[in-house]
Amino acid sequence: MRAQPNRAGGALKLISAAPLAYGVTEIMGPHGVAQQTLIVVAAMPTAVFTTILATEHGTGLRVVTTSVVASTLLSIATATVTVLIPSTQRAQG
Repeated sequence: MRAQPNRAGGALKLISAAPLAYGVTEIMGPHGVAQQTLIVVAAMPTAVFTTILATEHGTGLRVVTTSVVASTLLSIATATVTVLIPSTQRAQG
């Protein structure tokens, strides 16, 4: 049952990171391509690097691998929405 909070955290990251990055970039100032790049990078799933670290340190490999796979699958939807929203805003503006 230890994987449940991890999955919820991964889903929360994928859902909230892009809007949060948008808000921060609106306040801090990068706009255009730089802003879009930061938002898309924030929307990316949990990195495979975490699996490498878990393997190197011999801890939680199954939980980390599950998190990477789940966040990658979920990111298919969230990354698509993240990329489509700016392009629809440009078309309207």
